[in-house]
Amino acid sequence: MTQANAEAGSNAIDTSQPFGLSSTNNQILYVRAENDLTGCYVVEELELEVVPTPEIIDLEDLYVCDDDTANGLAVFDLTINTPNALGNQDPTDLLVTYHESQADAEAGIDAIVNPGSYTNTSNGQLIYVRLENTETGCIDTFDFTDDNSFRLIVEPLPVVNEPSVLKVCDDDYITTPVSQTIFDLTQKEAEIAGATPAPGNYEFSYYESTTDQDNGDAIADPENYQKYS
Repeated sequence: MTQANAEAGSNAIDTSQPFGLSSTNNQILYVRAENDLTGCYVVEELELEVVPTPEIIDLEDLYVCDDDTANGLAVFDLTINTPNALGNQDPTDLLVTYHESQADAEAGIDAIVNPGSYTNTSNGQLIYVRLENTETGCIDTFDFTDDNSFRLIVEPLPVVNEPSVLKVCDDDYITTPVSQTIFDLTQKEAEIAGATPAPGNYEFSYYESTTDQDNGDAIADPENYQKYS
């Protein structure tokens, strides 16, 4: 292990066994190369260095609403998980790639070409993430089946029923210049959802026009909606 040992050709390291560093991150060894016929030799330094391995910090399942085809397929932006994978690590020299199988991710092959616009192949599909330091070649290893992965989940559209007409008695129809009536639009939510009460995970919004709907301009107080006539 020392230069003196290498020069003397003594106390050679047993290469049939794994070698552990005697220091924390690096160590210098001495390599002796000798010609068996002439006895001539040279001694050179060999530096061993332990470099940190990148680690995938956290990944989240991605959710997208299904469309009218109701086929469980949708377009996902996988790169949403890139900052999750990196965490607080310095992104310099770190490469995040996405793969359809764990074997591909481990081998670093067949990365998804356009992870920002990826159509899943099945609902609940697993995507595997490879995090590699391009300078050292170190990767976050896959410690168990489906490690470093997340799911792509396409949520079904809620079933919406067309409600019956909401009627209230107008008790100020003679008001001038115009009469007004207060409607509680939320009274129809159970009918719309087809369940009584309406499911707690349903969120209802009401709009006066399709233009308001497109602009996200919902009625502020649907329980006290004033209708003028």
